[in-house]
Amino acid sequence: MADTQSTGRAPARAGPPGVGQFVSLRGRLWMVEAEPDGPLDGHLLACIDDDASGEEARILWSAEVDARLHDEEAWDALARGGGDAASFSAYLRTVRWRTATAAERDLFQAPFRAGIRLDPYQLLPLRKALRLPRVNLLIADDVGLGKTVEAGLVLRELLLRRRVDYTVVLAPAAMTLQWRDELQSKFGLAFDIVDAAYLKALRRRRGYGANPWAAGSRFILSHRLLGDEAYVAGLRDLLGGFRARSLLILDEAHHAAPAGGGRYAIESQFTRALRDLSDRFEHRLFLSATPHNGHANSFATLLELLDPQRFTRGVPVRPADLEPVMVRRLKSDLRALGEAFPERVVEPVVLDDLPADAPELVLARMLADYRVLREARTAALPGAQAARARLGFVGLQQRLLSSIPAFARTLRVHLDGLDRTMPEAVDARIRWILDWARAHLLDGDGRWRDRRLILFTEYEDTRRWLQRQLSVLLDPADRHEARRIDSFTGMTSTERREDVKRAFNDPADPLRILICTDAAREGINLQAQCHDLIHVDLPWNPSRLEQRNGRIDRKLQPGDNVTCRYFVYAQRPEDVVLDALVRKTELIRRQLGSAGQVLGDRIAERLAGGGIDRAAAATLADRIRDAQADERVRAAVHDLGDGAEARLARLRREQADLATALDKARDRVGVDPHELQSVVDLALSRSGGGWGPATVGTTPVFALDEARLAHDPSWAPLLDDLRTRPPKPGERPGEWRADAMVRRVSFAPAILPDGRDAGDVVQLHLEHRLVRRLLSQFVSAGFRQGLERACVIRTPATPSPRVVLLGRLALYGQKAVRLHEEVLSVAADWRDDGPLRVLAEGREAEARVLDELIAALRTAEDADPQTAARATARSARDVADLRPPLTERADARRERVAGDLVRRAAAEARGLETLLAARIDRIRRERGSDDGQLDLLLDPAEARQRAADRRSWERAATRLGEELVREPARLRGAATIHATRLEPIGLVYLWPAA
Repeated sequence: MADTQSTGRAPARAGPPGVGQFVSLRGRLWMVEAEPDGPLDGHLLACIDDDASGEEARILWSAEVDARLHDEEAWDALARGGGDAASFSAYLRTVRWRTATAAERDLFQAPFRAGIRLDPYQLLPLRKALRLPRVNLLIADDVGLGKTVEAGLVLRELLLRRRVDYTVVLAPAAMTLQWRDELQSKFGLAFDIVDAAYLKALRRRRGYGANPWAAGSRFILSHRLLGDEAYVAGLRDLLGGFRARSLLILDEAHHAAPAGGGRYAIESQFTRALRDLSDRFEHRLFLSATPHNGHANSFATLLELLDPQRFTRGVPVRPADLEPVMVRRLKSDLRALGEAFPERVVEPVVLDDLPADAPELVLARMLADYRVLREARTAALPGAQAARARLGFVGLQQRLLSSIPAFARTLRVHLDGLDRTMPEAVDARIRWILDWARAHLLDGDGRWRDRRLILFTEYEDTRRWLQRQLSVLLDPADRHEARRIDSFTGMTSTERREDVKRAFNDPADPLRILICTDAAREGINLQAQCHDLIHVDLPWNPSRLEQRNGRIDRKLQPGDNVTCRYFVYAQRPEDVVLDALVRKTELIRRQLGSAGQVLGDRIAERLAGGGIDRAAAATLADRIRDAQADERVRAAVHDLGDGAEARLARLRREQADLATALDKARDRVGVDPHELQSVVDLALSRSGGGWGPATVGTTPVFALDEARLAHDPSWAPLLDDLRTRPPKPGERPGEWRADAMVRRVSFAPAILPDGRDAGDVVQLHLEHRLVRRLLSQFVSAGFRQGLERACVIRTPATPSPRVVLLGRLALYGQKAVRLHEEVLSVAADWRDDGPLRVLAEGREAEARVLDELIAALRTAEDADPQTAARATARSARDVADLRPPLTERADARRERVAGDLVRRAAAEARGLETLLAARIDRIRRERGSDDGQLDLLLDPAEARQRAADRRSWERAATRLGEELVREPARLRGAATIHATRLEPIGLVYLWPAA
């Protein structure tokens, strides 16, 4: 398709437009995407105005009253002079901030449009994503490194580059609200959570037949609803077989990996449901701190779900294949390179010198005796029945080691008397927790300090017992006046969970002790005010222990150390085994990273198979301490490329490269907080609003004056985003707004002296809803039409009069996708008569002129009326003199960008052709190399799974062959420029201040 230029002068025409031309109608500017196919069909248009970019319309040209081809009106408007410096400065900055490019592969843009504390290491996923033609990326960073923020940066960058226009996030149910809130607050991205309430509300508005997935472009769905047709059928219909520019983000992706305790992992319903959905998305981001469970086939299946062009289930994964698509760092490695992560202290609390008749000791002895009798009775049973009997005993033992109330509940039917008399007993752990709390959470007068504590338990019965005991025995003066102890369990509602999490992280909230079951072990951020955690009981699965610790051992933990304690009864032999398990877990975590989880899980499988035999406890503990990497651990280390020395060396190189790339990007497209503040100040004053200053540390913060914006109800939703909490179910809006105050705002991270984020301050950034609303007035069609774009300012930055003509170059691809934008400038020394002499050319010169202009606008004053009249009297001549060189620069820049796009697309297409051909060849070689010996060692279910994996190879080879023909051509076509537009921004006269 021929490229349509709009950089030259062309008279308006009344005839119908062609593809790639620009037209004005309905008060907006559009690009023609397609001409009519027949007499009753219409032109397909895509809006390119900043405040409605991407909107489509199909119109009948002859029926439009005000339709016309884009003409010279915008250029002619530059001759109108007298605009004030402040308004023009805000307009120019806003235009620059809203430009983006897809032509420069390694240019980071998203970090400067987010409200985050950015560390260079968080940019590695973004760098890898930008180097992939299809962004299929596994972010396998350690627990607490900020994978949500890393995914948000990738998403925002893909949106800026117009590579994504539809996004679905799949997350555990407990984390859907956290995902929604983080994407909204940190990246300005509004997501709808698709659940029963959402469906009900949508169908009430649009009718029962409405497709909920067509009501927007960004959604969140919980894992547990993925297999429910009521929720997923509409998504499949909307995606079709494949939807270009779509992105799937899968959190806690290890849940999708096949699992099993044998030699070959077996797919779950979740695995199959995800495969049916993921193949329909163009791009995929998977997040998991523990992506490898020790089964090589499981890891291959997970990677096939991520990138079926690069991986095939049942075909072994090679570390070299992983390098382009996986990011994996450990906190210990980053800390060794100087990143500010806390040091984790895992500390046993040894409980000794208990009386021999202490209930927890007596019951443990009785249960051990019961084990001996049970094994004698079940020795003659068939294997399956004996295994079921062992599992019953293991459950009893795990509950007893958790708490007597949990044990008693299990035996309620048979030992009803025990359930009545034992649950309220205070054991040694409760006494230790009470002593610790009185020493560290309370002062000498019984008043609560700011320190906080998390208690973790595996069982709800133990949680209830703990909360009853602590609520009664921990008896400060204000016990009945404030909520000091609360809980977080699997039965806690989603809204209540967010309320508890918010309260625990709020320094002003009275909550001090949070008792959690393992429902809180994944993804919940509890580190803002807490660095102490106690495991009341120990899960036999070490990965759960690691997930618990990760609630406070994570990024933005202000403490230098986090302390994770667990109890050991010195007089209870079973505890020797659990103590050895914790110590081994910590050792292998440091030595093997997340691959060490596999060794821990192997140990846990042995424990779960038969429990802890008191008579053999010491021997079992020794075996755990001496356990070495077995076949599954070695497979994980090999597949993940987890050698410690190589990992550190690679990380050191990456850190240096990322820091350099970030500095370069900041120089090119960075947003200065002070400049953003000045533009927002002006926009707020033009809207009738205002604020008062304050500070947090060294960061200026501001309090919005709600009353000054009350005249316009459309501001209410934006102010509601800033409130201290969301409304409670059934709470009236007026009551909520009176109770939940609007938080203060800042334009840079507000950090307290102890390193914590200021919880009562919201960081404003370019994509924040409030900022978008305020800045939109400077790029709206009405503002641009009314702006006097010939501006005369006085500045000490120039010794003689100078004139600068500014234009925005935009290059469009298929379907009006904006491939590149930038602000161009041409400057000349101004004179009263004679033609202007253009200053030096080149990108560096253009950047220098723009920087000088921005600096001048930052401190400039409006020229006096006589000077302004003198300069603008020649503005029509000046535009005529400067427009040709500006157009030449735009043409030259277009050619360079087009060449870069074509070369990059060609390289990506060749790389994809090589990748697909090699994958097809690998499948064929694997298919011919198997001798079937492994099948003899598998149980029937595992053998069926392996056979299913091998049957999929033929389908995979056929699909890859089709993609080998189709996908390289699609990549090349996406880089073709279909239309070019050079839009005038303004004419600025820089006048000496003298």
